[in-house]
Amino acid sequence: MTKKLSKFILVTSLTILGFGFLPVEKADAAWSSWKTVSEAGSSCQIRVYTDAATYSSAANTVDAKAETNGRCSTIYYEMSLASNNSSYVTIGNIFTGYFNTATPMKSFNINSVKTKNTTSVHLDVYLDVNRQRYIETVYSSTIVIQPQ
Repeated sequence: MTKKLSKFILVTSLTILGFGFLPVEKADAAWSSWKTVSEAGSSCQIRVYTDAATYSSAANTVDAKAETNGRCSTIYYEMSLASNNSSYVTIGNIFTGYFNTATPMKSFNINSVKTKNTTSVHLDVYLDVNRQRYIETVYSSTIVIQPQ
């Protein structure tokens, strides 16, 4: 082999090898800011998590959960993913339950999304198990869902 060919092979090999160590792009999970919910405790704060900030057309679900800062009474809730059209329309299921520290992860099916949505997960907070005494809504950070 000639010196030029050897040098070319060496440089090409190192370049290819170097690409193997580049970080793989990963969807960024998104936490909302803490929201004070004083009706549920004097220092109570709640925030909402989504597993990504942007969902491609290949995504099937938006996964979300909520957590407290540990200073809240029992939180009764309805969690939903809203469409961004002019009227409130949910995408996927509405989940209900209660928690003291964190909800289990909830999965909203987004296969029905036909237009781009810039929206958020809504956590409606209640003081009672029958969800009659509404306190307020805590929103996730804004998320973007591409048409499916």
